[in-house]
Amino acid sequence: MMPVQLATGLLVTLVTLGWDRYGWLLLFIPLLLVLLEPKVVNAVIGFALRKLKREPLERPLTRRGMLTALAWALAGWVAYGVHLYFVVPQGGLVFAVGAFALSWCLGIMTFVIPAGGRVSGSWPWSRCWPRSSTGAPPSRSPSPPGS
Repeated sequence: MMPVQLATGLLVTLVTLGWDRYGWLLLFIPLLLVLLEPKVVNAVIGFALRKLKREPLERPLTRRGMLTALAWALAGWVAYGVHLYFVVPQGGLVFAVGAFALSWCLGIMTFVIPAGGRVSGSWPWSRCWPRSSTGAPPSRSPSPPGS
């Protein structure tokens, strides 16, 4: 569920990258918490199913089910961060988890540009990772021998 991923991604970003720098993300959390309430989700799904002239849900969503989904989403962010850390270890593991979560959330929240306009793909590389002493980002591939 997209709202679960977005809510946990914003939470992971705040915890791993810092409240002072990314505190503006707190503005989205109350809205997401309301959207994650099972009564609200069930009402929205029920409304959509009625409009589509489909059968209602056999079993409504429960708070326990939503908390389970949140726990799995948090585990997913850690797995994504570990993957990113193995690819680019310069920033550290905690930073990699937060950078991946923030870049994914920015890509999802950038709805004006189709498919996030490469926001989620370029953000960690251009903003997070350490720069060389010349100020340029580190090269992606080593230079060929003899050059």
